[in-house]
Amino acid sequence: MGRALRPPPSPLPEGDGNRTPLSLYGRVGVGSSRRQMKNIKPIELGQFLKLNNLVSSGGEAKILIQGCEVKVNGMVETRRKKKLRLGDVVEIHGRHVVVDQENM
Repeated sequence: MGRALRPPPSPLPEGDGNRTPLSLYGRVGVGSSRRQMKNIKPIELGQFLKLNNLVSSGGEAKILIQGCEVKVNGMVETRRKKKLRLGDVVEIHGRHVVVDQENM
């Protein structure tokens, strides 16, 4: 027979029932920066490519996007002004970049 699996220990001290512990999947607990995450404005695809040094200029971004060489979440994207949100995955030249707070 196999071993019984035990749940992982809670990241909060015992007796603190007022807060939700962080999940194993990176979701944010109550009382954290959820309000701040809602206030983050989306970034346009062309800007994202330039800011993350995936292209050298806006003109290059335009050519690659319109040439069907950029994917967003696994789908070819041909709109330079496509709004990217947290968690979107951009693929260009075989590189995958996840949109997060640090690269927006």
